Amino acid sequence: MPRFSPKAGIDCSADRLDVHIHPLDIVFSVANAPHGWRELDRRLADAQVEIVALEASGGCEREAGRFLLEQRYSVRLLNPYRVRRFAKAAGKLAKNDRIDAAIIALFVAMIPTRPMVHHKHLDTLAELVGARAQLLDQLIVLRNQERWHRDPLACAGSTAAEPPASRPTPRRSTGASPPSSTPTSASGPRTPSCAR
Repeated sequence: MPRFSPKAGIDCSADRLDVHIHPLDIVFSVANAPHGWRELDRRLADAQVEIVALEASGGCEREAGRFLLEQRYSVRLLNPYRVRRFAKAAGKLAKNDRIDAAIIALFVAMIPTRPMVHHKHLDTLAELVGARAQLLDQLIVLRNQERWHRDPLACAGSTAAEPPASRPTPRRSTGASPPSSTPTSASGPRTPSCAR
């Protein structure tokens, strides 16, 4: 008789891990924190789970995945797009955390997947590259917004702010128009540096 090995699917969020063990239909939730991971380990060991699948979900799965690797589970990090396509093909169109965990468990039970390998230095490098990409995206957005700001203080973050202009003294003249609120120089009205 072939050896039976249950598979666990985990849907990760910032605060909680929703777990489904296939085909035993054991469903539970734990906190996405060290005390929750220890509870998860205990319950997975009780069910004799060896393969655990997590969906890559923007970073909330990283620490739990590292913990499970340290506990000697065979961890599979799944592509969310493939899991969603699998769910569609299986006719599972409803979506919530518990259903997602069940779909992930079913996916890893039916589709061959590769175990995740933990390389501490590569993980650190990947986080730095991701952070750099996010900062560059934000810089581009700020530079694009800067072109439309007329107030020098609004664009002082990316260009050197000009010193505040002294308030023009109204001239006493007869028949002259009142002084404008925009400071002028011999070459015309001053424009903020970011609008030039």
